[in-house]
Amino acid sequence: MIKLANGFIPALASESVSDLYTPIYTATKDTEINFMQFVNEHTAAIVLNVYIEYNSTQRIRIIPINYSLATSVIVAITDTYFLTEFDRIVCTASVADKVSYVINGTETEAEAV
Repeated sequence: MIKLANGFIPALASESVSDLYTPIYTATKDTEINFMQFVNEHTAAIVLNVYIEYNSTQRIRIIPINYSLATSVIVAITDTYFLTEFDRIVCTASVADKVSYVINGTETEAEAV
């Protein structure tokens, strides 16, 4: 397992406009995601939404809708998700640059057929 991505959710986004979902990880090959963590670094609660987007058309929610992430609270997701090339983890946050994240997993080469 390696760190695939980390940082802060960089932009405000609106739940009603699909183009404003912020990608925080895009798979460049077959990828197994087995750990994600989100932490509110702000002084007030932040509304957070996190999805896996398959084929740029199907968005699967992986935390409850409009999750209210309290100050200093850690959300750790330990479920396993499988992504293929161009699948993404996308999110929205009600405040920019205040939710830190880390995504761990394993990238693999596709097997020749």
